[in-house]
Amino acid sequence: MAFKLTPNVTVDYDPTGRVRELEHLRQPFTAKDAGLADASPVQLANQYLRDVAQIYHIDPAMLAGLGGEHLPALSAQPPRLRLAHESSATGSMVVSYSQIVLGVDVWESGIAVNLLSGPWRVTSSRSTLHEDVKVQLPGPRARYLGERVTAAVLARLLGIKGGLKLQGTRVLIYRYDPNSRLDLKPGREQGQTIGLVPSPGPSLPVPPVPRTIIASNNYVVTEALFGLEMPGWGEVNWRAFIEVNTGAVLYLRAFVAACTGDVYLTDPPTATGNGTITPASPATTLDPLKTTVTLDGLTSANPQTLSGQYVTVQSDASHTAPTTASPPCAFTGSAYSVVSSNFAAVNCYYHLDELFRAVVGWGYSPVTTFFTQTTFPVSAYFFSEGATVNAHANGGPGGSSLSNYSFGSCQSGAPVGITVDWRVVMHEFNHHVLYDRIHSADYGFAHNGGDAFGSIWMDPTSQAPDKGLNFPWISAIPRRHDRPVTTGWAWGGTFDDGGGGYQAEEILATCLFRVYRSYGGDSTDLNVRTLSSQYLLYLKLHADATLGPATITPTPTAAPYVTALITADAAVTNFQGNPGGALGKVFRWAFEKQGLYQPASAPTPVVTAGAPPAVDVYIDDGRGGEYQYIADFWENTDIWNRLAADGGTTHQNPVIGVTNYVYVRVKNRGTQAANNVVVYGFHCQPSTGLLWPSDWQAMTTAQLAAGGPIPAGGQTVIGPFQWTPTVIGHECLP
Repeated sequence: MAFKLTPNVTVDYDPTGRVRELEHLRQPFTAKDAGLADASPVQLANQYLRDVAQIYHIDPAMLAGLGGEHLPALSAQPPRLRLAHESSATGSMVVSYSQIVLGVDVWESGIAVNLLSGPWRVTSSRSTLHEDVKVQLPGPRARYLGERVTAAVLARLLGIKGGLKLQGTRVLIYRYDPNSRLDLKPGREQGQTIGLVPSPGPSLPVPPVPRTIIASNNYVVTEALFGLEMPGWGEVNWRAFIEVNTGAVLYLRAFVAACTGDVYLTDPPTATGNGTITPASPATTLDPLKTTVTLDGLTSANPQTLSGQYVTVQSDASHTAPTTASPPCAFTGSAYSVVSSNFAAVNCYYHLDELFRAVVGWGYSPVTTFFTQTTFPVSAYFFSEGATVNAHANGGPGGSSLSNYSFGSCQSGAPVGITVDWRVVMHEFNHHVLYDRIHSADYGFAHNGGDAFGSIWMDPTSQAPDKGLNFPWISAIPRRHDRPVTTGWAWGGTFDDGGGGYQAEEILATCLFRVYRSYGGDSTDLNVRTLSSQYLLYLKLHADATLGPATITPTPTAAPYVTALITADAAVTNFQGNPGGALGKVFRWAFEKQGLYQPASAPTPVVTAGAPPAVDVYIDDGRGGEYQYIADFWENTDIWNRLAADGGTTHQNPVIGVTNYVYVRVKNRGTQAANNVVVYGFHCQPSTGLLWPSDWQAMTTAQLAAGGPIPAGGQTVIGPFQWTPTVIGHECLP
C-alpha cells in the first residue's frame, strides 16, 4: 500500500523538484501499516521503503536487495538498494541503505529511515539517491583498480616520497566534483567572497586531474585509506579516491578537525564578568580563578598519572604530562599555575573526562553504547605548534572513529594551554561525536555544532559581558550565536559557507541557542536555565546519532538536521523527570527564523525568515504562534469561560460544582488551510504541580472538532466544552 501524503507529512524538495525528505512524526508508519502483526526495525524499514518508493521515484527493481546481501563487485548487475548500516540511540534507530551500481556502493548515495521505539514506528526518511548513474565497467587493464593500488603506487600518485601506511582499499562509484576534490572553503575578506582557499588542515601536493576527467561524470574509483606522518600534526589518517584507469586523484581528505586562530585559552569573562583579564595577565591574576575538583576515574599508579577510564593524557617531545608523588594524589599547588603546561594537562583530562561522564549521565551507560566505534581510554596529546594556535580531533582509519585529540599552544607570548578553555575542548568533542556516529568530522551543511554546544553548556551561570560570543575570551575568533538573518546570516544567505564552514557554524549556533532560550534559557530561574541547557545538549547528541553515515546520507542542507532534532525530542520519555516531545515546533521555528524553508520563488541570497509550515494551528498566548520565552504562559485570553453555552466572547469567572462552558480561539499561521482540526479539553488543580499527563483530567466534553477548514492566516472559535470546576479560586485549562 502506497504511503499517503497528507497535511501531517512535511515534504522537502531539492532545487530540481525531487523529494529529498519526508517528516511525519504525526503520521507514523507502524507494523499495522506494513501489514505485519509485529516487525523488527529493519523489517519495518524495508516495508516502509516499498511504500514510499513512488514518492522518492525509486524503481521497484532497486528494492530487491534490501536484505543486505552482497552482489559480485564490478559486475553487470542492475542498480539496487542494500541494507548498509544500523545505528541506535535511546528510543530511536536509523536504518541506512546504500545505492549499489555495478555491485559496488555509490558514494554519498542512499536512503536513511528513522524510527522511534515503543512500539517501533517510522517517523521520517531522507534520500540522497543519485539519478541516472551512468558508468562503464573498468576493463582488465585498469591499472589502479582495488588492490593494485599499493602503498608505493599511492605515494607516487599523491606526490610524496614515502612513509605512507596503506590501511585498506575498496572500489566505489564517485560523481566527480572539482570543487570538492580538495578540502577548500570559500574565503572572505570584509564580507566579500575571494574564492576558494585551503582549509586549515594538512595538505598534500597532488597533481591536477587530466582533461579527460569531466565534472559531474561518474567514475569507478579505488578508495584508499592511509596514514601519513605530517609535520606539526603527527600521524594523520586520510581518504583518497583514485580513478581506476588514469590514476587521477579525484578526492582527498584528511580526517582532522581543527579550530584555528589567535586563541585565548581560558574563560574568566564567563566566570567573573571581567573582560579585561587576558592570557597575558600575570599568574597572580589568573591563579585565584582556579577551582579544586575531583579527578574521577584515574587508574591507580605510582606515581599517579593522568590516565583513567575514559581519557589518557600523553606527551610529545616538547610537553610532558605531569605525574604526582604518591601519597598524596594531588595535581595542585604552585607547580600547577595557570601559566604552566601542568595546569593545561590537568584541564585536558578533567574537561574530556567530564564530557564523557555527562554522556553517561544522559542515559548512555556504559559510554560505549553511544561511542560505539571508540576504544577507551582515548588519547589526548599536547602537541608542539610553536606560534600556531590550534586544537584537533583526529579521525581514525576511514573517518569512522577518533584516533586522538591533540591540543596546542596559546597565542605567542601567553604561556597558557589551549585546553584551559573548556569551550575549545567541547568543540573538538563534537567532532569526536560526528566521527563515531556519522563517520565524518563535520556536517554537510555546517561545521560541527560544537560552538553552540559550548555556549549552551556555559550559559546558565555565565557572567560574560557579551553573552553572544561563542568564545568570550578569544577575541581573534569572534564567532557568535546571535547573528541577524537580515544581514546575511541566514541559511542560503551571504555568510552561509556550507559544509564544514565556520560561518555556517554561527548560523547553526544562532538557531540552537534560540531553541535553548525558548525552552528556558531566558528564564530568571537558574534551575530552569540549567534543565534547558542539559536537555538541548542531550538532544543535540541524540540527533547526531540518528543522521546515519555521511558516506551514504550526507546532510547538504539544515532541513534533515531539524528533522533529526525533532525525532530526538520525540524519542524522550523521561529526562530528569520531564517528558520529551514538546519541542518539535520550536526546532522548526528556530531554523525558520534564520531563513530556512524559503518559498520556491524567494530571492537569494536570503535575508528574511523562511515560510511557516503548510499547516500550523495554535492557541495564541500573545506570541502569534511563535516561541519566544515567556514565564507566564497561562495568561491566555484566547481561552475563556462562560456560565452558559451562549457563545459569548468575554471571560466569566467559573462557578464550582455546576456545569461551565469553555470556548477557545484557534488560529493557523500556516501557508495552507488546516483541515480536520480537533481540540482536546483538560483541567487541573494548580496545587498538583501541573505534571502532564498524570495531573490532568479530561473535561466533560473531552474533544470538539472545528466546524470546517481554518484558512491560512485565519482563525475560528471552537466550543463550548462542558466542565465542572471543583476548586475555589482557579483551575488550569490547557
